[in-house]
Amino acid sequence: MRRHVLSLPFVALTAAALTVATIATVTLGACANRAQEAPANAVGADADAHGCRASAGYAWCEHTQRCERPWELAQQKQFAPDAAQFAHYCATGSAAPAKPPQPE
Repeated sequence: MRRHVLSLPFVALTAAALTVATIATVTLGACANRAQEAPANAVGADADAHGCRASAGYAWCEHTQRCERPWELAQQKQFAPDAAQFAHYCATGSAAPAKPPQPE
């Protein structure tokens, strides 16, 4: 009966490969866990209660029920691109009437 004997280089190479694979798995797993724990002051971590990111220019609009960029919505809906007009549109669904010029 013939016995199969594993050579020493094969055993050593297999053990080294398993060691490297284990270290890589542990190291990469630690990195993946760390990436999920972003600090509150990280860029893009400023989402409001609706998920709108102010740092990207988004604000919640009750009328459209979505995050909007005020200047883009103003262009689409033909109202002046300012905070008061955006607030009025999002509250009522219509553009606020233009203010008449004030006499000096």
